[in-house]
Amino acid sequence: MSEVPLGDAMGNEPDKSASTTFMGLICDNENLIFNGIGADSHETFGFSRQKDDLPATWVDFNFCKTAMKPYDKVVVAILKLAEHCFEGFSWSSDGDDNDHKEGTILLVDALTTFSARKALAGITELQNKVVLDAAIK
Repeated sequence: MSEVPLGDAMGNEPDKSASTTFMGLICDNENLIFNGIGADSHETFGFSRQKDDLPATWVDFNFCKTAMKPYDKVVVAILKLAEHCFEGFSWSSDGDDNDHKEGTILLVDALTTFSARKALAGITELQNKVVLDAAIK
């Protein structure tokens, strides 16, 4: 799986020691917020599990311009997964399937790794297939 350097909301190297972060990113049970780093940053990506946690202007419409910088593939992977997991969630892009290819590959790689770990823990092959089919969607 390809590693993409991710920064904090301002595009700085993350503070990996902060208690409210995961690998320096704002990540807790409700929110995920990140950007690229330095010249590879553009606009901050934020995702919340609950509409109530979002500013009122974000509830029905939000956007994040990545300028196709390296963190774009992480944004695409998260949005593709969210579309599958959250009923009523949809997203669009000014890019096309070719522009989303790296994000799709990142998602499939992540879910394949996750599925392999779950399979070792006793999850059935059918359940693994459902997860992988969703990733390819």
